[in-house]
Amino acid sequence: SYNSGLVFSDFPLDDHRINLVLTHPFISPDEIIFDTSAANFSFDGNLLPFGWRSVGLSVKSGYEKSELRENSPGKTVMQPVVGFSLDVKRYGPRFTLTILLPILIIYFLMFFALSVDVLTSVTITLGGITGILAYRYVIEQLSTLSGDLMMSDYFFFLFLTSSVMIFLLNKIDIFLW
Repeated sequence: SYNSGLVFSDFPLDDHRINLVLTHPFISPDEIIFDTSAANFSFDGNLLPFGWRSVGLSVKSGYEKSELRENSPGKTVMQPVVGFSLDVKRYGPRFTLTILLPILIIYFLMFFALSVDVLTSVTITLGGITGILAYRYVIEQLSTLSGDLMMSDYFFFLFLTSSVMIFLLNKIDIFLW
């Protein structure tokens, strides 16, 4: 098991770079010759979760300089290091459309409800707010587990806030009517 600490703040509009850095602390630079290329790194394509594909792989090699003591710069140790970077990307617009399209449809129905009878408009906007709040549970099931605020959360709060504003406009319109 390997945990790369991916950042999901751009979900559902996200791509990732997975970095794997290998060091060998017990070999000096005099004992090893590097011959690295992307062909030396292979993985089973089934390891990627469904909906993701590999779009790039890069390899860099070199030596890492370590100081034995902070105050003694003459005592350094060189260790061989190889870094592999795997770029993965979602294929298809499934997650983006599944998350954003229903909220957009509900929101625009609420927005166009401003042009109908006031009492009907209040009912539609109240149902729209309830629909957006209920759809939040669908978003939670589709999104990855993360403690960060993701872009899908920002979209949700934006549409919820503007939907509440449309509802309040309808309520004000009832009193003015």
